[in-house]
Amino acid sequence: RDPAISKQDFSRICSMIGQPVTLDAAQFGSLAHRVRNYWTNLCKVSFIAAAAAFMARPLGRQVQQVLLPGRIPMPVLSADRPPQHPVNQPGTSRAAWPTLMARPHSYAFRPGQPGSLLDISAPQQSRWTEPAAIERELAMGYTADTTAAPSLTDQQRCQLLGQAIDANALQSLLALSLAWWRHHHLLDSPISSALCALSSAHQRCLRLSHSNQLNSSQSADASSTSAAAAGKAPPTVASHSSSMAACLSSQTLMRKAEHNPSYTQLCAV
Repeated sequence: RDPAISKQDFSRICSMIGQPVTLDAAQFGSLAHRVRNYWTNLCKVSFIAAAAAFMARPLGRQVQQVLLPGRIPMPVLSADRPPQHPVNQPGTSRAAWPTLMARPHSYAFRPGQPGSLLDISAPQQSRWTEPAAIERELAMGYTADTTAAPSLTDQQRCQLLGQAIDANALQSLLALSLAWWRHHHLLDSPISSALCALSSAHQRCLRLSHSNQLNSSQSADASSTSAAAAGKAPPTVASHSSSMAACLSSQTLMRKAEHNPSYTQLCAV
């Protein structure tokens, strides 16, 4: 909120390390907007911007998928505005929350605001609330309980997540950089080797996440049976892995980017 940050500090940083690429995590499958500037030397930011312009958000991603049972998101009353990626449209299920903040009770998450939730898990005591830590983790591309620790409260975990980088956005930034290196046949370079190692590590994390989701699905099936017997709606199991591999075909992305009329100008040395 300090104007010095957006003007003086930003200009000073750019003069020292160059221009950033601006990305919204919601474009890459996250369930919360997070418009951030990214500075990187993995490859030219103009390449990342040109390729990202062709990336489509994974289909079917909705906030309801990561909510605990008995919690309802606010309906969409107005469309998203730039610089936010346009994922919310009036009359459709909410596809993304406002930016998840570190401090509690921020304006967008107060009762009745777009980020708030109606908790009806106790029908006689319905109440407005904010997303829980586990819901925020899944919305930002992390596995459930990533921030869980015996000494941390849910509010402390929410604070940590509000200060964290979005996992889907970071994954996409790395994947786009690797795509550029592959496209230019520079696979033997140190940067490309490092990106490939990160990619392999990420795939291992996805396999672990998938295994955890299968276990959660089995538990949810049992919960669904009990809920049906009690006349309640069964809980929804989130599939938070965004299948980024389908979106990040390196050769396809780069070919599309190079057919962008402004590509040559964007990526000029």
